[in-house]
Amino acid sequence: MHLELHFRLVFHLNAALKRRAHAAMRLTTLILLIAAAGGTAAPARVPAEATPCATPAVDARAAERAAARNAAVEKVALLVRQTERDSVALASALSKEIAAGVIEIETNGRTIVLRVKDRGSFESGSASLTSDFKPVVKIIRGALKNTSGTIRVEGHTDDVPTRSSQFGSNLALSSARAVAVAQALFQDGSIEESRFTAIGYAATRPLVPNDSAEARARNRRVEIVIEQGLDAEVKSDLDAIRRNDSEGFQRVRIDLMRRFGVSVGDT
Repeated sequence: MHLELHFRLVFHLNAALKRRAHAAMRLTTLILLIAAAGGTAAPARVPAEATPCATPAVDARAAERAAARNAAVEKVALLVRQTERDSVALASALSKEIAAGVIEIETNGRTIVLRVKDRGSFESGSASLTSDFKPVVKIIRGALKNTSGTIRVEGHTDDVPTRSSQFGSNLALSSARAVAVAQALFQDGSIEESRFTAIGYAATRPLVPNDSAEARARNRRVEIVIEQGLDAEVKSDLDAIRRNDSEGFQRVRIDLMRRFGVSVGDT
């Protein structure tokens, strides 16, 4: 009886040990498989919430806004190219004066600047055009007749205070010179007076530091600034973009300034 009980206990003990050995083998096999895969066992995945896909209507609106932005930028590019052609035409008409160093021409975006240098255009301390300069004004007038845009005439002086008994300051002198040039340009009626404004800046906008006689002579000048701006169609397009695509409008503003030097306001 005792011997039989002993055999039974041994039998059950051996069976339990075998079950544990099989379990250990299965666990070891699982660990080896995971190691071979290069990682640890991943937890069971919980289905993620589905991300809503863009609908065709949303895609169409985005494409429409992008097309409107691109079209507006391209229209501005065409206008800038027209300004460049106008600048070339002015330079051709004034080629002798440019070669003589009397006039410089610059273009930036939709702006053309005719810079009249201080070479006998006015007597010192005076706002009356010299007789030698009047023919030059006539040539400039003829060149401007076929150029669109508003015309702003700016007077500039150096930093030496005027000793003129007629003008008490460089501001007064520069303003009077700007008015004199503007009047000479529209006095025959070939260019509408309504296109003109005149302003004096005295020595507040020097081209170079006033540190030599040559530098001061360069800063004494009259500039004829032609602002061609944006036409009504482009303004309307930009206004629509501003209303319907505010973020896109800001991108267009930055692009126009970076590429063409054209400034577009918020409104």
